[in-house]
Amino acid sequence: MGEKLPTIVRAFAGSLADAEGLLAVERATFDESPYSVAQIRAMLSRGPGGQQAWLALVDGVVAGFVAAFATHGLLGPAWEIDLLAVHPDARRRGYARHFVRAGIAA
Repeated sequence: MGEKLPTIVRAFAGSLADAEGLLAVERATFDESPYSVAQIRAMLSRGPGGQQAWLALVDGVVAGFVAAFATHGLLGPAWEIDLLAVHPDARRRGYARHFVRAGIAA
């Protein structure tokens, strides 16, 4: 992940591979998650109104993610960012900005 490669930012698809990639980035960044791959997959597959994540993929590998949960305030429904992480090998390339934009668009 050292050089700049094309990036795709997309919603978590509910696959085991997505959950494994997300957890790998979390472990490389914070290493604080008490959840297993199966638990992450279940949490992020609950559908609308639950928790959602967007992944940044570089050359098919998860390089970062943002997790958010649905809230409802005075201005209506919105996403509130819970956690944002970029793999240490992929930092300083603007991925976090892409994540925030993806959350706003949703």
